[in-house]
Amino acid sequence: MSLPATSSYNRVSVKPIWLDAELAHAKKLMPSLDLHVMFSDELPHTDEMLMLDEQPSLTDRQRGRMRNIARIRFKALNVALTERFSSRKLGRYFTENAYRTHPSLILSMCFSDLRFGLQPIVNNCGESFQRIATEPPTTAFMLLAPRSFDSVSMIAYMTGLKVEDAIHAEPHTPHITSMAHERGHLETALSLRPTIMWIDEFASDRTALNHSHKIKRPDLASRFLLGRAATNFLGDIEEGAATYWNVLSLQGQLPYSTEGILRDKSSILELKRRAARWFENVDCMRAMRGNEFTRFNNMMYSPHHAGLRDMFSSNQPYAALERKVLMHALDRVVEQDVYTYPETRYLAQITQQALHTYFPSVLADKAHYSRYLKGNAPAP
Repeated sequence: MSLPATSSYNRVSVKPIWLDAELAHAKKLMPSLDLHVMFSDELPHTDEMLMLDEQPSLTDRQRGRMRNIARIRFKALNVALTERFSSRKLGRYFTENAYRTHPSLILSMCFSDLRFGLQPIVNNCGESFQRIATEPPTTAFMLLAPRSFDSVSMIAYMTGLKVEDAIHAEPHTPHITSMAHERGHLETALSLRPTIMWIDEFASDRTALNHSHKIKRPDLASRFLLGRAATNFLGDIEEGAATYWNVLSLQGQLPYSTEGILRDKSSILELKRRAARWFENVDCMRAMRGNEFTRFNNMMYSPHHAGLRDMFSSNQPYAALERKVLMHALDRVVEQDVYTYPETRYLAQITQQALHTYFPSVLADKAHYSRYLKGNAPAP
């Protein structure tokens, strides 16, 4: 059941009925790995952290309280992991990595003691480093989102919107696919294959989809893919976020190649740019000239496209409003049906389906949000 719109995230948590089966499956697949799984609500002050996290702006006092809670949660996790692995070194290593990844210690993540190096690379799919593993991991830690989270809470938290904006039909538990995704990272680490970040995330997403079908839950696979499409479209434009821009490849719409990876990333950028151009008082944001890789780099990093990046930045003061307006802008993009890449049409349609699935109330309120959009279609 989803949380009421006026409620905090405070819920009574119990051991999920699916957890033992998932842990047994992970042990069967990775028998050499000592894996410890925790839920973020096992750490103190989870509910207060969630309430602070969902505020669009914080007072100095609230920011101070948030930092204090983060320190308390950091210490609690460090103690728990040190005791679990009987190692101060491992406890500190896993805790510091988790804190750097997400200081609130809320969302799903995993780490192992894999020994690896990062090799700088120059390629034409927008990746800067390749991970070269030297020794397989023997221990791993996985943190999952609070047990109280359903798909409403999860999509709201991941997009920076309020729970009431994300209330949708047939909410489900997102933890099974989240755990399968994180397990995919560990399987990649155990394989010792050289990898780039995009391929690591792609393999993990594919693990989540395949696992959903294996346990006869195609509904989870469908919702996972739609969730990825929604968060990719509404999320930031930066290198870390781009490692998840893989929806077309997951659906077999593009070849599994360097060219396919670049095209997957370029298509989501095209979709973001076309949606942004529907805003009133926004410059045309035309794509720059040059080959595909040059255009991709310019949109990701050039000062000329700073306005586009700001529009999708979660750090902007009006980020929540802009995200909701962008949903309506995407409807206009689909209606206009003009794209540079043919596969962007498919991405636009599945992203539109994702947004209408997860944010039906926002998209039903056309009168309120359409006033921020242009009356006439921008030139292609």
